[in-house]
Amino acid sequence: MIAMTMKAAKEFAPSIIYLDEAEKIFPAKKKGKRGKKKGGAKKKSKNDPANPARIKKTLIKWKAKWITDETRITLIGCSSEPENGSKKDFKKIFDRAIYFPFPDYNTARLMWKTFILEFGG
Repeated sequence: MIAMTMKAAKEFAPSIIYLDEAEKIFPAKKKGKRGKKKGGAKKKSKNDPANPARIKKTLIKWKAKWITDETRITLIGCSSEPENGSKKDFKKIFDRAIYFPFPDYNTARLMWKTFILEFGG
């Protein structure tokens, strides 16, 4: 599917490829005791198409092959939990990172008040 996405993006350039929940594609290594499995979860096989390691490897390979200045393809990733992703892998696949923190209580209150007044709520 990654290969088809890259080919379609090249064909219909300029293109944007959006990856939501990037932390699931590039998970951080778990720190903990060796030999213990949490929650009885099974380890995904290397040939499983949904295995994040397989997706990550294929995505990095195809990015190097297809995403250049000449192809005009932009890869954008979004993560609501960036702390659960591997920063090393994020840097490998994305050129830039922009962090938008969640608003604090006063900012959220001001936003709600503004939106309610603006939209007649």
